[in-house]
Formats: sequence, C-alpha cells, structure tokens
Amino acid sequence: EIFFPPHDMVPGDEGGTNFALSAIILTLLSVLESCFEDTSLDGGSYGDLFDDKSFRALLPAVFRDIYAAIKENMPEISAPRAFLRTLRLGLHHTRDENTKGGWSYWILDIVTYLLHLFVKIVWCLVKDKMDDTADRRLWIILNLAVGIGIGLIRDKVLFTENFDSIDKYDLRAWLEKYIVHDGGLTLDSALVRGFYSLAFAFPGGDTSTGGRIAAGTILKILLRWFFTYRGSLYYKFSAGTGDVAFAPLYEVLRRRGVKFEFFRRVEALHCSETEITSIDLQRQVELKDPAVGYEPLISVNRLPAWPSEPLYQQIVDGEQLHDHNLESAWDDWPGAGQITLEQGRDFDKVVLGIPLGSFKYICQDLIQKNARWKEMTTLMQTVWTQGIQYWMLPPLPQLGWTGPEPMMSAYIEPVDTYADMSQTLWAERWPDAETPYAVSYMCGVMQMTETPPAYTGSPEYAGFPAQLVDRTKTTAMDWTTSGGHLLWPNFVRQDQAGQLQWEMFADASAGVGEERFNAQYFRSNADPDQQYVLSVPGSTQARLPSGDSGFANLYLAGDWTYNYVNAGSVECTVTSGFLASRAICGQPAYIFGEDA
Repeated sequence: EIFFPPHDMVPGDEGGTNFALSAIILTLLSVLESCFEDTSLDGGSYGDLFDDKSFRALLPAVFRDIYAAIKENMPEISAPRAFLRTLRLGLHHTRDENTKGGWSYWILDIVTYLLHLFVKIVWCLVKDKMDDTADRRLWIILNLAVGIGIGLIRDKVLFTENFDSIDKYDLRAWLEKYIVHDGGLTLDSALVRGFYSLAFAFPGGDTSTGGRIAAGTILKILLRWFFTYRGSLYYKFSAGTGDVAFAPLYEVLRRRGVKFEFFRRVEALHCSETEITSIDLQRQVELKDPAVGYEPLISVNRLPAWPSEPLYQQIVDGEQLHDHNLESAWDDWPGAGQITLEQGRDFDKVVLGIPLGSFKYICQDLIQKNARWKEMTTLMQTVWTQGIQYWMLPPLPQLGWTGPEPMMSAYIEPVDTYADMSQTLWAERWPDAETPYAVSYMCGVMQMTETPPAYTGSPEYAGFPAQLVDRTKTTAMDWTTSGGHLLWPNFVRQDQAGQLQWEMFADASAGVGEERFNAQYFRSNADPDQQYVLSVPGSTQARLPSGDSGFANLYLAGDWTYNYVNAGSVECTVTSGFLASRAICGQPAYIFGEDA
C-alpha cells in the first residue's frame, strides 16, 4: 500500500510542486524503496540472483561508490532497498539542470536496463507467492511503476514532456511494451482496471472489452495526481455539486451584471467560412413575470440550492410540465416559440460550452465547412453513464462496513465506482422518522445496446429516458444483490441469498418493502449533452483549443477541448474556461497546469 500524506497546500495555488518528470522519477524511486520496507522481500536471501559483486559491476562508477557507502554504513539494509536508494542518490548526483530531461541519455539508458533487470529478479522471487496479498500488491506496484518510468524514458517523453506522442497507444498496449510479463497479473490488476473505471473508458459502454484510453493522457493525469496533488489526493463536496459549485458561481455572476436567459434550447449554429453568423434557439416556456426573470435557486438549510425540477410556479402553465423533462432531447413538450440570434445585432463573440455529444445535431454547418470540426466529431467519442444513490437509515458501520471512509473503483462492473457521501446529509431535509445516516453514490458506464430513437419530439419516443432509468434500476438491484454483501454485509444478507433489508433504506414517503428501494435515486445519462467524453487512443490531436476554434468569433469551453488534461473532468472544463477567457481578454495571466 502507498500512503499519500496530506499537506498544507491548497488546490489552485501558484508555485509549489512543479510537474517536472525528472523530480517525479526521483520521488518514484523513493516511494518504491519504502514499499519494500517490512515485507517478505525486505530481508530475504537473494543468493546468486542478487550477488553484491556481480551487481556492482553493472553500475556506473559514481553509482558503485554510492552503493558501497550504503552497504558499509547501513549493513542492515536489504539488497532491493539498497539498490533503489543507489539509483535514486546516483541520479540525484548526476542530475544536470541544463540538460533536457535532467540527465544524459546514456545514464538513463543504463538505469532503465538495471531497473528492468531488478524487476525480473524480483518476479523470480515472488511469482510463486501471488496468493499472499502483500507480496501481490508489492509486485503490481513495482512492475507498474518501473514499467511506466522505463517507458517514459525510452519513448523520450521525459525529455520532451510531450505525452501526446504516446496517445496513439491504449494504456495497456503501451504498458505491455515495458513491464515484466507476468501472465496478465499487472495489466488485469485492480490498480490498472481502476484507471479505466475512473475515466469511464469503455467505448459503447461495453466493459467486457477491458476498455480503451489514450496512454499519454491517463499517465499525465496519474503522475500529476499522485505527485503534485495539493493538500490531499481526493476532495469531497460538502453538499451537492450544483449547490457548492454552480450556485455560488451563478450568484457571483448575476451580481456582476451577467444576464441569464433560462429555458433556451440551442438548436443550430450557423456560420460563414470564418465566423458564426447566427444561432437558432427554442424558447421552451413563457415566464409569468418576464420583467423579473426566472429565479432558479431554493434554500435548503440556508444553502442556496438547485432544485431537481423547475420551479413551476414561476412558469405559465407550469402545472402541465410535471410529466415533462425539458432537459431531455426526447421530450415532446412543444415549446413557446423560436428565436434566432444574429451576429452584430445580438452578439459579437460566442462561447460554446455545450457538450460534445450535441454537436452532430446543432453544429452541422460547422462540421460541413471546417475540416477540423469534422475530424473532432469523427475521432472523439462519448459514452452513456448511469448513477445510483442509496440513502440508508443506519450509519455505515452498522451496515457492516469495517474499513476507512470508502472511495473506491474497479469494483463489480458495470457499476464499478463507489463513494460514501454521508458528509452531504446536513444539506438535505428529511422527515424525522426517515432521516438517513449514510448515503452511498455509485456510478459506471451504461452499455449502448440499442440505437436511440430520433430526437424528433414525437410522443412515441418521449418515454425512452424512462426506459433507460428502468434499466439502471434493474442493474442496481442485480449489482447490489450480487456484490453488495462485500460492502454492507448487514444490509445485503449473504445467508439469505443476497436479500436486501428493505427497512434499512430511507424513504421520505415511508413506503414498505421494495417500495423503499424504488424511492432511491437512479439516473441514466444518454442525452447528447449528458454523455461522458472519452479519451480514446488517437483522439487527442482532434481536440480543438479554446482559443482556436477555426472561427474568428467562436471560443470553446468544455472537457472536450485541448488543454493539459484532455479528459472528461471538472479540471479540464475549468481550464478550458480560463483559456477561453484568456483568448478573449488576455486574463487570467496564470493558469494552473498550463503555465507550470
């Protein structure tokens, strides 16, 4: 196991830990050395496989001196830890700040050879011990970390810091070139599977294929995450995302005079060869008081919050909207009229922050007139996802969970990611008798097994989203009964064939039996603007930068644009917004990740 200690830095701070691969390689060797401490390999006998004399003969002179000093002054240190410390100190002493990558290539060539030899020796010692959890974990971490380091050196990424150069490979295919082959133990490990699960990296939602993700993109994210994190490796919102992230942004912007027009659906962007010329919108509803406008927030325990449904009392004929979802492309609500915004009259510049999945419907003019837009919408892919939330009356320990506060991935497909989010409960209102003490969030991809119906607004297709939610509900039941006992053994009774203890669910309506399960939250994200943007191999070069859309008055924002992240995430989205702002007005002057 690897411990990532918290520290005092705050996300977004300038300065601090820079993303320098040379520094990361030194840190990586230190981490690997600590992994051997107090393991069965720490003080084991290596015999002829790790003989000091033959081993020292392979080292450059400066490394031999360091190794001899370590063995002389620390005779108790084991051979593998002495070796890793030798490489770390040797690289530290031979590091040249004026050399691209930090070292001469011949030194790194020797180091990669020695590291590969070292890992092969360790494999010979542990391959018959893979039933031991500690030895298996140590081996996977060692093989994976050293393989990544060797690959970054041999593919010259260390010298260029150009991770895009290896984005043509899937992560597993790239790793296979540099790790020690162990019958798939490393490549099929929970650690590697987690890299795919956290990025929803399963095109078509098919988890049986193992997934596909661009090697350079995910490696850059992982190295930044593990070695340059600020304060903590993970953070959790203290309430819902809309409430703690978007509501404050909305309130600040409104106070600054930004005008918001809600219930406007973009239907098409039109362009000349060089500029956006007009935008077609549907006005979805009429407001009862257009002069005041729509007030979207409600107060929940004094927290400004986004409600899950429109505030119907502000809308003309709002009572008729209860059975409609204005955010769904399949909904058959007729709308309240059409609007066309004209360049020069209604706008000068356009910021396109709509997700990628919508472009083949609203950006056809751009795709036909600009080859880069055609390439982007051809090579980049999206996937359906699904989310499940369970509110439970007992706290997590009484449900049977015995470990630390969970946040985990690479679990049972297709719902492979789970986090306890009980810290958000303070921001919810429940009847006293149904107040939950635990809430669990689960998510994963949703297999795209059928071609969705056309977005025609026809009543015959309006029920398609509900059909997908029913699929998610079935998935949730199957997933919980088959694997929930490993998480919550008191809630999912294995001695009762996976029977759920219905009474442990919280239900504001105080239902009975399976009604309490049906009262939980189930969501499928299949609408074009809800689909998750993938980072499949070969797609990075198709991403468009925020300030280089191909149209003079169009700027781009979203996790589908090109920046230092290039993956579906809040970080990618926020960075794209900063870059769009900089392209328009020159600010902000500093953007984390782009300028350091």
